[in-house]
Amino acid sequence: MSEVLDRRAATGAQATPLVRVRDLHVRFVSRDATMHAVNGVDIDLAAGEVLCILGESGSGKSVTLRALMKLLPRTARVEGAIEVAGRDVQAMDEGQLQDFRGSDVAMIFQEPMTALDPVFTIGRQIAETVQRHEGGLARRRQCARPGIAGTGADPLGQAAARRLSA
Repeated sequence: MSEVLDRRAATGAQATPLVRVRDLHVRFVSRDATMHAVNGVDIDLAAGEVLCILGESGSGKSVTLRALMKLLPRTARVEGAIEVAGRDVQAMDEGQLQDFRGSDVAMIFQEPMTALDPVFTIGRQIAETVQRHEGGLARRRQCARPGIAGTGADPLGQAAARRLSA
C-alpha cells in the first residue's frame, strides 16, 4: 500500500489532489508494547475519484482513514503528511477539526451496532449532523427525510427508531 498511483502523470493534469497522504505511519504505544498499525502509506485522490482500500482484518484500513480525520485515540502516534483540500489535518486544533468533520470529510463506521442509537429517532441522528454543519431546524428536516427515504420509515417518528434498532 506504499506505492502512489500517480494519475496526474498518466493524464498530464497538474491539479493538486483533494486528499494527499505521504509516508503515513501510525503506531499505538502502551507501557508494555508498541504496535505498528500503518507503515508508509501514500495516497493521492482527486475530486470525483473513488478509492477502495482492501486488506485483511487488522491490516490498517480503518486506522488509515481514522488518521485522515484525526480520530485516533491518544495512544496513537501519527507521523507523515495528511492534507485534505490543501489543509494540513495534523495541524488542526479541536475547533477546526469539528468544522472539518462532517462538512469536508465524513466516515461511515464499520460497526453496524453502533452506527445508529436506538434510543433516538433516525431523523434526529441525521439532523444533528446537518444542524452542526449547516444549522437550522428546517434544514435539518429537509436533509433527514431523504436520508432514509428507502427504508419506509418516518424519519422523524419514534416508530422509525424502533423498527431499525433490532
